[in-house]
Amino acid sequence: MEGRRETEYSVCANQLEQIDWNQIIWNSIKHQVERIQQKIFRDARKGNFRKVKQYQKLLVRSLPARLWAVRLTTEINNGRNTPGIDGRIYKTGIEKMHLVASLRLRNYKADPLKIRFIPKLNGDRRKLGIPTMTVWDIYKNWQLYRSIA
Repeated sequence: MEGRRETEYSVCANQLEQIDWNQIIWNSIKHQVERIQQKIFRDARKGNFRKVKQYQKLLVRSLPARLWAVRLTTEINNGRNTPGIDGRIYKTGIEKMHLVASLRLRNYKADPLKIRFIPKLNGDRRKLGIPTMTVWDIYKNWQLYRSIA
């Protein structure tokens, strides 16, 4: 039976409270995200855009993609120690898991940016918008499937 394969993920969305951030096998999570990205790329190359849309939807909503997006912004990113407008930095695994649980794209409204002015080479100043970590994670989640083509 062809359909959604929810058993292929190592964690389920309803088990989010039971997951220990430090016990997650990141190679497996990254592999699952890359596998969906490869399917999107393959079907886009074939011209099967209905499947592409289905896989993009699956990727954006999948738990491995949300876990990977949070890991990218809170552990791998160079700006991981810079708080956003909300003043929060996510250091502990519990905080990161709460961030994963809060990453829902339905009814999403972006938070306001913290505006700072930075100097330019000619002496003028330009605006720099600093988002919250939640907004960064949502950007990363969208970036996961946009960077395929």
